[in-house]
Amino acid sequence: MKFNIQRGVAQLVVVAVMAFLALGLPVVTKLVQQNQENRSQAASVCKCNNSAYGDAYSCSKNGYRWTCSETVTTSAKVCTPNTGKKCNDGKLYTCNSTGSGWKTPTNCATGACKSTTACSTVNSIGQKCASTYKNCTAAGVAWYCSGGKIAKKDCKANNQDCKNGACVAKPVATCSSTNCGNCGTLSACNANSSCVWSYSGNYCEKKVTCTSWKTGTWSRCSSGVSGIQTRTVTKTPSGCNFGTPANKPVASQECCSVDFKRCKGRTLEVCLGSESKGNTKWNLVENCINGCDPVWRECRDGDDICIPDDLYCQKNESTLWKCQGEWWQEINDCEHGCNKDGRSCNKVCLPGEMKCVNNKLRYKCNQDGTDYSIYVDTCQFGCTPEEYVTDDKTLCNFCKPGSLRCAGPNSEESCDYDGTKWILRECNNPGLCDTKLGQCVGENS
Repeated sequence: MKFNIQRGVAQLVVVAVMAFLALGLPVVTKLVQQNQENRSQAASVCKCNNSAYGDAYSCSKNGYRWTCSETVTTSAKVCTPNTGKKCNDGKLYTCNSTGSGWKTPTNCATGACKSTTACSTVNSIGQKCASTYKNCTAAGVAWYCSGGKIAKKDCKANNQDCKNGACVAKPVATCSSTNCGNCGTLSACNANSSCVWSYSGNYCEKKVTCTSWKTGTWSRCSSGVSGIQTRTVTKTPSGCNFGTPANKPVASQECCSVDFKRCKGRTLEVCLGSESKGNTKWNLVENCINGCDPVWRECRDGDDICIPDDLYCQKNESTLWKCQGEWWQEINDCEHGCNKDGRSCNKVCLPGEMKCVNNKLRYKCNQDGTDYSIYVDTCQFGCTPEEYVTDDKTLCNFCKPGSLRCAGPNSEESCDYDGTKWILRECNNPGLCDTKLGQCVGENS
């Protein structure tokens, strides 16, 4: 009986060993095969610790160490290197440079992916979003996440700035010597020595002192015999707004047209110099023995005669001549110049000059000098006085005489009687300027 028990135990041991071999042998074989595959993919890399020697013999001969190591290459990739993307749980993943895995994910602002390659775009109120989403657009609109959904607020429409996805108050502008534009009243502007008030534009600006004058080129002489020429005279440096430099150059002067001749008594003179340089002057040509003909501007040769009572008035001049006996004599100084017929004065006006009609319309004198019949334009603020005649474009008023406007919270301006400038006045304390009325109200008497 005892022998049978021992025999049974031995048989159980044999069965167990056979079962282990049957199950374990394939696993061991697989591991061995995998190890062999890994070793077959391994590449042996050998080198000398002195890069000057590239083989084992030279390396060892010269006293350096030759070592070899194995590097295992694997072809297993889970994604396309650098470009592969995937979405998971509202996060966008990008493949790493080797394709072996994924980089740290980017949290989608909306908390969701539009597809497997991109986050959903924030484009509508109520859209799902991550709680941390905040953004400001170029148009001054704040987009932010509220209760898990997209919301927005127009900061610009509320006179606010957008910062980090939220509307904030604009910085308060202060009036100082370095920020003259923030000084809104005359008194505040004058309190800063580096600022000056612009009466023409009604604002405070940085003071730039005028130190000298700059002149332009002289114009052509307006008449051959006795004309006027002008030039521009401006303060410098350009844009200066404070002070008047000494020794202002003249802006107009008498002149004559170069090479033009005239009779002065019994002498003949010619105009020489340069009109553009403003240095023209009369120079003697000769003394006329038989007198100087003022019409033809030359010395008489003794045979010159004119038809009695004949009239002559040269174009662009203002003297009417009449033949009396044998000689031309000056009989009239034409107020409006010579008529184009060459024998009379203009009756009403000088062709081309302008006149203000009905305090607002500008008309130009016709070519016959008989009337102001050519309409030019209508002045926005009228023109004063009505009978004033000029060819100057500043004939139109700068403002409407007697009109009022606010120059700031505590000051008003009134247009001068001739419409040429605004006159500033500070409101008496505690008065304020009513923008509807354009004048100070609530002042202490």
